[in-house]
Amino acid sequence: MNLEQYMSDRFAKQIQKYRMKQSVGRTGVCWDNSVAESFFLSLKRELVHRYRFADRAGAKQKIFAWTNRYDNQRLHSTLG
Repeated sequence: MNLEQYMSDRFAKQIQKYRMKQSVGRTGVCWDNSVAESFFLSLKRELVHRYRFADRAGAKQKIFAWTNRYDNQRLHSTLG
């Protein structure tokens, strides 16, 4: 399914029919990506820009460990 199909009027009507909330708003609305942007800002600030990695495998390992901590141990302000 491409973006045009996802954001189509027909899709939006189906969402409304089932009383669901659409996760993607109108094009150009900044709130759609705010959680993802916050995540990547934290990743870059706390890990990527602070360390030099010997190789790609080492970077992947450290990023995976950071993401695991971020997802499982950190408090999420967006979730309360």
